[in-house]
Amino acid sequence: MVKMLIAVTRLPGLSRAEFQQYWRREHALLVKSVADALGIRRYVQLCSLPDHSLLVNSPQLDCDGIAEIWFDSLETLTVKHRQPNARQALNKLREDEQRFIDRSRSLVFWGSEQVII
Repeated sequence: MVKMLIAVTRLPGLSRAEFQQYWRREHALLVKSVADALGIRRYVQLCSLPDHSLLVNSPQLDCDGIAEIWFDSLETLTVKHRQPNARQALNKLREDEQRFIDRSRSLVFWGSEQVII
């Protein structure tokens, strides 16, 4: 299993509440509608809390949420994304993301998990 984690930052001018409402409702439905075309096995949204600095005394990641997207493998992902319907799906997602995500301040991380507990 391969995971893509995206530290998502909202566009300037959007409140945290506006961002979260759009991301959790509109964008989530769009991701769900294109999941098969893109080979997405699981999609999880983690929305930031208003003041999470109370829990841990360390530097905090400056973002509004984290998207966690699961794929079977990099090989499967590569094959899937070459298909025309996957390219169309990616274009739909990117177009929608322009409405609420500041891509210049959002980060992507690819990895595979190792379960310890």
